Amino acid sequence: MIEIRRARLEEYEKVIDFIDLVFSKSHCPHDFETMYPNLYRKEPGYMEKFYLLFDDGDLKCAVLAEPRTLSVMGKKISIIGIGNVATHPRAMGKGYMTKLMTHIVEDIKASGVHLSVLGGRRLRYNHFGYEIAGNYFDLNVSPAETKALFPDFDASGWRFEKVTFEDKEELARLKAFYEELPWHYDYNDKYFYYRMEHEGASLYAVYAPDGSLAGFTGFKASDGSYGLLDLCVKDELREDAAMALAIQHNKTVSFASYPWQVKYLDKALDISGREFYRSGSGMWNVLSWKEPVEAILAYKNTYDDLLPGRLVIGVEPGVKIAVEVGESVSVEYTEEEADISFEGLRGIRAIFGPWPHTFFAKGLSGEKLALADSWFPLPAAKFGSEAV
Repeated sequence: MIEIRRARLEEYEKVIDFIDLVFSKSHCPHDFETMYPNLYRKEPGYMEKFYLLFDDGDLKCAVLAEPRTLSVMGKKISIIGIGNVATHPRAMGKGYMTKLMTHIVEDIKASGVHLSVLGGRRLRYNHFGYEIAGNYFDLNVSPAETKALFPDFDASGWRFEKVTFEDKEELARLKAFYEELPWHYDYNDKYFYYRMEHEGASLYAVYAPDGSLAGFTGFKASDGSYGLLDLCVKDELREDAAMALAIQHNKTVSFASYPWQVKYLDKALDISGREFYRSGSGMWNVLSWKEPVEAILAYKNTYDDLLPGRLVIGVEPGVKIAVEVGESVSVEYTEEEADISFEGLRGIRAIFGPWPHTFFAKGLSGEKLALADSWFPLPAAKFGSEAV
């Protein structure tokens, strides 16, 4: 008999051993407890995030459904990150995971969750309503190129100071800095810290040459190059912080930038060894359209000069939203005739995907296409510190 339920605290070792086994057999040796201390802890509130599927009492599948809250200019968007989708090697091909994932999506949608995100094979997760979306820009800076192009750049005044969980005052300063950002996630102190500690990385406070707190980042100090988990530094200082880190440590530094930060990218575009391109950021499932579209479009209206107007969009079969931009932004469900409708998962790509024009241009023209090009894509950011 099939049973699907949440995990219990007393099942911690059983579940951790199960997912370690599954991923170690299919990829390389895994130790999730060590790799992601923000997600896997034998403490109340952690194990309930796991959905388990049993058949006649035997554990066949486990999936982590990690809840978090995105704050966009104070508007709260609930998100579930899906991770460690694990089926026992001897239970593959029997439909267990299809049953479990279908249950999870139905359950989180019924609970009022707005968005869900995961990483994995596109066609596999299309089946459950997930599609490639999000958008970010991937850049890197190297010490040699920085010195060659900007010989007067002085990296010596920058400080990168490691912060531990025992550094309570410093940690509180970093968290307060983070919570002032118009786009951030709501974390408790423990989660805020340990999300920057996964896979051997560490949290570093970043200080500008004038001694002021510029923000923080996370990286592995032993790597041949640094792929920053987050470069959460004042937007106008991000490039200089990355170049200073590259020079001081003699490493190439890779970092992601998001649409609201593009206007601050200048020097990095001149020296990055990577082409400046917009890339998807995970696979997203839009479970409720009004709240995320309204909040994120209102934020985009603060850093882009959006055209005023109104569009009615069929975002998925049977669901239409009326989007209006003027002095404020509003999004409402409607039964009006749509200006354009999308089948299947194309609405996700059109609203949140990297290249929305491809989809809107097939059904709009003139002023209405100009509106769509002005408003979309909306930024859906999955930061490097978010393991799921």
